[in-house]
Amino acid sequence: MTSSTYYSSSSPPAYGRLYDGRGDGWCAATATAEDWLQVDFGKTVVVCAVATQGDWNGNEWVTDFKLSYSSEGSFWNWYTDRNGAEVVSFNSISNMRGLMLVIIKTMTMTITMTKTTTTNFIRKNLK
Repeated sequence: MTSSTYYSSSSPPAYGRLYDGRGDGWCAATATAEDWLQVDFGKTVVVCAVATQGDWNGNEWVTDFKLSYSSEGSFWNWYTDRNGAEVVSFNSISNMRGLMLVIIKTMTMTITMTKTTTTNFIRKNLK
C-alpha cells in the first residue's frame, strides 16, 4: 500500500488494513480532503466490497471518500453509485463500520478522502 502522505511512524500506509492492531491505522499528514491510500494488487482482481474502519480510540475516521481504480495504472476511473454520485458517505456509521458493495475489475484501487472527523484515520479491506 502507498499513500499521498502519512502523519507519523505509528500511522504509515501499511497500517491501513482492517482489524490490524498495529498503530492507529493509516493517517494522512493533515486532516484535509484529497489525501489518498492506494492498493496495488499486482494482478487484475474483482473487488466486491470496500469496508472501512477508523482509529482504535473510536473518535477519528474518514466519513466521505471517493474510489478510483485502474487496470493498467495510467487511465483511472471514478466509482459512481447507481445515482451517479462519486462520493461515498458513511456519516451515520460509527468508526468501526463502513461497508460498500461494489463490483469492480481492477489492478489498482485508490481511496481518496473528501471529509473526515477531527483526524483522518482509516483502515480498509477490499474483498
